[in-house]
Amino acid sequence: MSKIETFELDDNFDPLEDANIVDDEEVEDYDYLPPIPDADKSVVPEPVQLTTREAMDKLIAGIPGQKFRILHVINLCREPRTMEEIAEDLERDFPQKTSVYDAYRMIQLVEEAGGIVSLGDEDDEADEEVETATTVETEAELAQNAPAESTSSDEELEDLEEVEYLSVEKTEPKIYQASEEGLAIYDENVGAGVVLEMLQDDPKYLPIYQEILEMICADGGATTQALYDAINDKEILKNPRRHCSFFLNKLEEVSAANFDHVWQATELGHEALAQLN
Repeated sequence: MSKIETFELDDNFDPLEDANIVDDEEVEDYDYLPPIPDADKSVVPEPVQLTTREAMDKLIAGIPGQKFRILHVINLCREPRTMEEIAEDLERDFPQKTSVYDAYRMIQLVEEAGGIVSLGDEDDEADEEVETATTVETEAELAQNAPAESTSSDEELEDLEEVEYLSVEKTEPKIYQASEEGLAIYDENVGAGVVLEMLQDDPKYLPIYQEILEMICADGGATTQALYDAINDKEILKNPRRHCSFFLNKLEEVSAANFDHVWQATELGHEALAQLN
């Protein structure tokens, strides 16, 4: 007698039967939902509306090295001008080959802050408008205009009565003009008086400013290293310790100096040196 046992496979066997897994379709809806951890921190706050002055102050504070260019954009827009005209003059007056903020980006930033306002719509994609033209031709006129071999039915002629044409309209160049708030901010921050007021903050440093201005007013300007070599070892700068960069930053903040590979004096810088002499 054979001792081999035979087994029968149970097709209804469920290995997860004891896991008490409930089918989603059998789950009842409940009003209660478990709390979400830190739910209050995930709420997006309402955007804060800044005034033009607050937005301009924030812009200048964010990129102080570009203050003179920001303000110059406002000055260029005292009269209505296109973006191309502003960008061309900005690059001519303050060339920037080392800055990530090109002329067009600078114009956009000043516009977003409210220093200048847009009066047109340049650089927007042309709006494609569909114009519907309804013909007033009768069926007889359509039949007359159709080729002789045409055998168009009445339904086809009715479909031809309304024709849609796709046309692209040209947009006018966007025009910019300085806002009243922008002009007020410019007048407060730019001018020979503003430069001289800064220079008089601490009169003992006037000889330092004068020497720096003389170097950067020269043809070709002065390199950073040349300025450091001439200024940093001055006895007056040892206590308290000051470096040439401190004075260069001050001149740059009042738009008297501009850096583009080398330091050069602006028109305001030349005027300030003439006043010191």
